[in-house]
Amino acid sequence: MKKFAEVVTLHPVEGSLSDGPKEEELPPATSFHPKSLLKRKLRDIASFDEPFDGLALEVKETIKQVKLAWDNGEPSSWVPIENCVVLPEQGDETDDEIRVRLQMKFDALTELCIMVARKNINGLLVRGSGGIGKTHTSEECLLKYAKENEMCKLRIVKGHITGMQLFVSLFEARNPGDLIVFDDCNNVFNDGKCLEILKAAMDTRKHRVVNWQSSVKGLPVNEFIFEGNVIIITNSEPKGDENYKAFLDRIHNIDFNLTVRERVLRIADIAEERVRNGEIDKEVSLKVLNWMKKYAAQFEHKLTLRTYGKILDLANGSNNWEALARLTVLESRT
Repeated sequence: MKKFAEVVTLHPVEGSLSDGPKEEELPPATSFHPKSLLKRKLRDIASFDEPFDGLALEVKETIKQVKLAWDNGEPSSWVPIENCVVLPEQGDETDDEIRVRLQMKFDALTELCIMVARKNINGLLVRGSGGIGKTHTSEECLLKYAKENEMCKLRIVKGHITGMQLFVSLFEARNPGDLIVFDDCNNVFNDGKCLEILKAAMDTRKHRVVNWQSSVKGLPVNEFIFEGNVIIITNSEPKGDENYKAFLDRIHNIDFNLTVRERVLRIADIAEERVRNGEIDKEVSLKVLNWMKKYAAQFEHKLTLRTYGKILDLANGSNNWEALARLTVLESRT
């Protein structure tokens, strides 16, 4: 399990990182040797509440910023050195240990979803890498629970949603026993009105009052008490937004931002399960997985279960599937 480390600043001694002088006291770049830093894993604590891991690529001559390649596939970016902390090395963790850890996290996701359905907790935010099974795991257990428990009225909303649509959706799921799931409604985190509505719905007070302060035609009401429960599944989130942080403080959340290695192992495990169930051919699946492992670093954000499925289709339909996969997956722009 990854742990936070103390914030550190760069110290010009053999290119190491230590609790050195404050930024304004740093010596000129000529006395700093960045090569050892290139092997360090850093975490940006300024932009994310649960930051992504990254590998340092280079240091600016001013020694004020470092360029990071993010493990989650985000484009590399410059980050202030003062906002970075050294992460503990994880190279000693075996594939089997990673698999166990990931399975425990997905088991926890199932348990948390059921706790929301049972009203043990008001809401849950499921965030992180796309295409690794977050939605499938969540919806599978919730649909089963709702089928076995008539008091649970489940509703699933997918895709872009406006502030007014969010307000109406929560109004329709306002009663005890109602459970609404917002899947891939990523825009709500970049809309101040949506965040205010979600904050009200997830308030820790006994009576959660949600209101729409302006007069708008078509709204069933302008204010209501929300007694339902909410689960939000998203692949993205804002960076450093205070309104969002206030929302996070009101809701349970679980992070699925996986590294490249973790995603490869997750895909392999799901593929193995499909082979056991007789859904796919073992030999073809292994060929596709080996090819994906070989080019894993080039996939970026496209290293997903959906991509595995698309390449599998190519492998089942053509002897030239590797060239086709390179053209349609690795070289395609999204």
